[in-house]
Amino acid sequence: MTVLRNKPPVLHCRVFEDNSGAVEIAKGVKNPLLQPRTKHINVKYHHFRTKVLNVDIEINQISTKDMLADLLTKGVNQATLESLRPNLMGW
Repeated sequence: MTVLRNKPPVLHCRVFEDNSGAVEIAKGVKNPLLQPRTKHINVKYHHFRTKVLNVDIEINQISTKDMLADLLTKGVNQATLESLRPNLMGW
């Protein structure tokens, strides 16, 4: 009889961010301690930052022009729609 062992799943994901401030806070680039303007950040931040420091989550900074999520969250003009649509559709 074969015994199956429960192994925790291996997590590795990439986050694409166009906000340089968010990238600095998540990576703790300047100072790992919270600044006075970021006191409102709660436990979710610390959990996310721990995953970033353990390299379970990789943060990639991209240009605002290349942010696919903008198609779904903002009203974009025709030129932006046509430039991002192939990437969104996988063409």
